Amino acid sequence: MGEGVKMISTKSKYGIRALLYMGIKGEDAKISIKEIAEEEDISGRYLEQIFSILKQGSIVKSVKGASGGYVLSKDPKEILVKELIELLEKDVYCEIDDKSEIGSIEHSLNEVLWKEYNNKLASFFGSLTLANLISKHKESKNIMYYI
Repeated sequence: MGEGVKMISTKSKYGIRALLYMGIKGEDAKISIKEIAEEEDISGRYLEQIFSILKQGSIVKSVKGASGGYVLSKDPKEILVKELIELLEKDVYCEIDDKSEIGSIEHSLNEVLWKEYNNKLASFFGSLTLANLISKHKESKNIMYYI
């Protein structure tokens, strides 16, 4: 890929996976990091870092007490995948040098390729919600394969 194009890190992949797990369990379910770590085979310490970011971003909130854990702060229909990735990543979009000289190859690539890449990425992630992922997961679990 071109210079400046970033890949989505495991932080986003694990964060979205953990939130999907929570969404599948139900909006009001209090889920511990330990449960997610065990069920999804993700480091508990890594999840703690991720959930700290998600809590600061008002995606989850912690519930204290013996039956405490984390709950979603919003309805899954209101949680955009784009919002999650932007919270968990520094940047996944292609960096564009706006100072490139008009007529240069760099300027042409910025206008034709990298700006379009950024727009498509933002549009794709902006069109998906946590509720969409929950629905797709439930659909895929209901499909039976016969040999």
